[in-house]
Amino acid sequence: MFKRVLPSLCRYMFIGIVFPFLVQYVIYYRFTPNYNVNAFSEAHFTEGSSKGVYRYRLLGRELHLWVYKKLSAVPAIRNMKENPLYEKRLDYLDPDADQTFYFTYFIMALLFSILTSVFLLLIFDSGPFFNMSEPQKIFIPAFLILFIGLTNFVITPYDNLSYFFLTLAIFGFLKYLQSAKWTHYILVCAVILLATLNRESSLLILSFMAGIYISAYKIQDFRWIRKMVVPVFCFIIPYVALRSFLGGDPEVSEGSKLLANLSIFKISKLSGFLFVPVFFLHAMEYDQFPGEPPPGY
Repeated sequence: MFKRVLPSLCRYMFIGIVFPFLVQYVIYYRFTPNYNVNAFSEAHFTEGSSKGVYRYRLLGRELHLWVYKKLSAVPAIRNMKENPLYEKRLDYLDPDADQTFYFTYFIMALLFSILTSVFLLLIFDSGPFFNMSEPQKIFIPAFLILFIGLTNFVITPYDNLSYFFLTLAIFGFLKYLQSAKWTHYILVCAVILLATLNRESSLLILSFMAGIYISAYKIQDFRWIRKMVVPVFCFIIPYVALRSFLGGDPEVSEGSKLLANLSIFKISKLSGFLFVPVFFLHAMEYDQFPGEPPPGY
């Protein structure tokens, strides 16, 4: 039995914990986040995160500040110094840079990167949904964790948290499809709500769920819409509430790009338009389950 468990244990240990640690350590302490300015001290961070669309990304901001307070209360962490070769780099980006505040970014990214990797491994171990070889179960999570780290050009308190919510929701949804237990369904809805308090990209969870349902029912079968009602409201309620109670202007760009995006004279825009009819045509013809679908459907 131990020989059967050992490979999985090693996979979860090295891909789930060790590899995310190496990736995040290199990204945070062997690179300099040149895309960030005035984001490495509590005062500047609070000021910047209360403007534009960032004011609505409440959960990641408050969690970051809470962790920072806890870490600052530990003398060993508060007095921790960076390698002399790198200790001046943050001062150029934020004149009031705080090493503990930057360390909080690292701790948050590390924790949620590990959790994301673990839930990716759990997803690919989800029996009937993924028939994958052991090397595939190693490569795909490792590649995704590396990709997330290398594309982390702008350090924020909510990006890695949003990846964790996404993988947790997918895991819970697959469990619900497999078992039809309401506890799994409630978990998914709760994650959507929390993820929306963190970042509006929680809409990707709804896209994933809708895609799975459409593949099972065909798009013209309205049963999939009925299944999506509660999860959609779990997104809409916090999304609208944040914008109603916090107010402000959510614009983060120079202005509306609607007309530019609707241009059919650019290949990149035209490909987007062509994707829609091709997707719906495929969805109307595709029938994943010609008989009775699994319990959670």
